Amino acid sequence: MMSKIQFEIFKTPDDYQNWNKHIEFSIRTDEYDEDFKIELYNAFNFLKHELGKSFLRHETKKIHPFKNYLANRIKESFLWIIWFSKTLKHFKDKDCNYGELKNKVLGVNSFETEGLPFIEIASKFIPNNFDFLFEPYNKNGKKNPDIRVIDIENHQKFYIEITKLNNSQLRLSHSKNYHSIFRELSKAPIKTYFSGKILNPFNEKRLNEIIEDLKSIKEKVSRNELIEYYSNKEVDIAISHISKEDTLREWSTERNYPLFDIQPIAIDFNEIDRIINNKLVDKAKQIPSKNYGIICIAIDSLFFYVDNSKTSIQKIEKKLNQSEFYNVLGIYIYSRIGRRTETVINSYKKHIYGRKKTCNNYCEDFQFIINKNCLNKMSQNTLNKIYTAFSI
Repeated sequence: MMSKIQFEIFKTPDDYQNWNKHIEFSIRTDEYDEDFKIELYNAFNFLKHELGKSFLRHETKKIHPFKNYLANRIKESFLWIIWFSKTLKHFKDKDCNYGELKNKVLGVNSFETEGLPFIEIASKFIPNNFDFLFEPYNKNGKKNPDIRVIDIENHQKFYIEITKLNNSQLRLSHSKNYHSIFRELSKAPIKTYFSGKILNPFNEKRLNEIIEDLKSIKEKVSRNELIEYYSNKEVDIAISHISKEDTLREWSTERNYPLFDIQPIAIDFNEIDRIINNKLVDKAKQIPSKNYGIICIAIDSLFFYVDNSKTSIQKIEKKLNQSEFYNVLGIYIYSRIGRRTETVINSYKKHIYGRKKTCNNYCEDFQFIINKNCLNKMSQNTLNKIYTAFSI
C-alpha cells in the first residue's frame, strides 16, 4: 500500500505528471535510507531538466511509456529510474551524437523501439572501456547501423544493429494476458509473493475480471498475512504474505510452477523461423561492408518459456553459414523481464544462453550465437570484451 507521505504528496492524477512532486517524494519519504534518497533525488532532478518540465504531461492521446516505470512505486522501480538517469547522463557527457539518442527517448513511439533498447544495449559496454556514436539516419535513404562502438584501447570499431520482432495477433493476445497478470501481482504492496500458471486462453473481458479478483486477494493477503489460492479453468494462482513464503514455495514446487512468476501457456509461435526469414539478411546489409557488427533482436519474453535454446541456436548457426553474414560477429536475442530470478548462464559449443541480472535492476533472458564463419580481423582482446559485455 502507498505510504502516508505518498498520499500527502500525490493527491490528484495531475500530481504524478509533475516532476517537482517526485522530487519532493525523494526528499520526504521515510521508506529508504539517506543514500538511496539522495540518488533518487539526483535522478528525478536530472530527468526533469533533461527531458523537460512538460515531459510527464499528457500532450497526446498516447501516454509516453516512461510513465509506466513511475506508476509502480516500489524500490525496484526506483532503482530502474536511478539506473536510467545515470546511464542517460553518461551518454550526454560523451561526444556520442547524444541528440539522436535523446530524440528517440523523448518520442512516444520511439522510446520502446529505439530509445530504451539503444540505452540498454550500449550500456553493456560501458564497464569495458568502449566509446559510442549513435548514428543518424542517412539522408540518402539508406539506413545506417544504429550504434558505432569503439574500443578506446586500440580504436577498433564495430557496429550494432538493433531491431524488434513484432508479435502476431495471437501472440499479442497471449502476451497481454500474461503481462497484465504479472504486472498486477508485482505491484505494491510488496508484502506479497505469488506463483501460478495460465491454463487456458481468455478474452479481454475475462482478463479484466481476473485482474480485479487478484487485486482483492492481494489486499486481503497483505492485510491479514495469509496465503490464498485462486483457481479456475483459466488460471491457477497462489498469493502469499511474505511470512508464508515457505508454504508458497512448497505449493509451487508440487505443481512445478515458477516462484515469483506466472507460467504462460506453452505455444510455439515459430519466432526463430520468423527471425531467420524476415530479419537477419536485411539487418546484416545495414552493417558497413568493410566493418564488423552484431545484430541484436528484442523478442517477447514468452518466447523463452517454450523455446528449445539448442534447437534455436542450431538453426541460426546454420543460417550464419551463408556468405552474406561474413562480417556479422554474432546474433543477440533477448527479452527484458521484471521478475525475481538468479543468473543462470549455459554454454552450447561456443554460444551462450540463459538468464542474467542486468545493471538496470531487471533480468534478461538471452541467446548469444557467435558466428564462427565471420572473417574478422579484430584483436582477440576486443573480441573478448565484446563477448563479456553480452554474457554478464
